[in-house]
Amino acid sequence: MKMISIIICSRKHDVSGELKHNILDTIGTEYELIVVDNSHNNYSIFSAYNEGLRIAKGDVLCFMHEDVFFHTTNWGEKLEHYFLKYPNAGMVGVAGTHYLPKMPAAWWDTEIRSGHLLQGSIIDGKYVVTEDMWQDCKNNPTQVVSVDGLWMSFQKKVFDFINWDETLFKGFHGYDTDISLQVWNSGYEVHIIWDILIEHKSSGLATIDFYKCLGVLYEKWSNVLPVIHGVAISKGEQCARMRIAELRHELFYSNLKLSEICKSRSYRWGTYIQHPTLLIKSILSHILRLFT
Repeated sequence: MKMISIIICSRKHDVSGELKHNILDTIGTEYELIVVDNSHNNYSIFSAYNEGLRIAKGDVLCFMHEDVFFHTTNWGEKLEHYFLKYPNAGMVGVAGTHYLPKMPAAWWDTEIRSGHLLQGSIIDGKYVVTEDMWQDCKNNPTQVVSVDGLWMSFQKKVFDFINWDETLFKGFHGYDTDISLQVWNSGYEVHIIWDILIEHKSSGLATIDFYKCLGVLYEKWSNVLPVIHGVAISKGEQCARMRIAELRHELFYSNLKLSEICKSRSYRWGTYIQHPTLLIKSILSHILRLFT
């Protein structure tokens, strides 16, 4: 029987006991858990995964976030069976895109996706779980260009041809799309696996570092973009969906600029001039802090 190596880059010395018990209770096959301690921020996600890869003994490699929860029993057996059934699937995930345009773009930007997962988020101070399902491709197997990095599994032999590119990338973004494109470039395929349900307990945040990383990713792969797998997309639809991605980016940078303006001293003084009572309240608040 094959063994699965589960590799996690943790912000703490170790992952939670809840996650360890969840894996033990649901995987249904032999496995090893490799936790890369990144509590001192010594690793990027790329170098951490390379460290885990270096010591992994399994025939199947599972790279995942530490804030996930498995709802499917015997998911390890299902994963091993999938790779046996589809030997040219070098990589599988639970959510991904069928189209990456010729521009810096995240996997969700063009909104032509397939996958199934539970997404947790905090709303009004409460943890809420919603079900996300995209079925833009209903074929079996479901091929995609790139998957979400919350959970990615590989046949280990594929790493004879690919690597976590810690030379070019230094942070914690872009690793999922870069490795997905490497898998395709090596002659293997990237699939969505439909019968493993995972809950992701945080929705993540697209920061300026994220968008900078998309630029690095684009420079690396610009010669092969656009890339389409699993669906047929007309030229007109490609242009329309690329415009969706462009609008997402324009909105982010507009909001970023607005945030910078609102934090500026001139904006605050302008607010005080229009509303002098705010200045008085600010001064009184500062005085009270000095004497308490």
